[in-house]
Amino acid sequence: KLKITLKSGENFEHRRDYATGSQKVPMTQAQIEAKFNDCAAQTVNAEVARKILATLNTIAERRSFDDFWTLIRRA
Repeated sequence: KLKITLKSGENFEHRRDYATGSQKVPMTQAQIEAKFNDCAAQTVNAEVARKILATLNTIAERRSFDDFWTLIRRA
């Protein structure tokens, strides 16, 4: 809960009961990708992060993870 009172006495209040990323307020695909890229940047370059994310986004259709393990080993 956030409450701001201006010098004029005017009040603004905002309440948020659930955090972004919770079941009640799930992250959008864009938010997930931004968070992944931010975390991945600590260990791999942007191109490798993009390839890892592309692999993870197609995990259900993959027959092999050979290219994935190569990417992870570099980290």
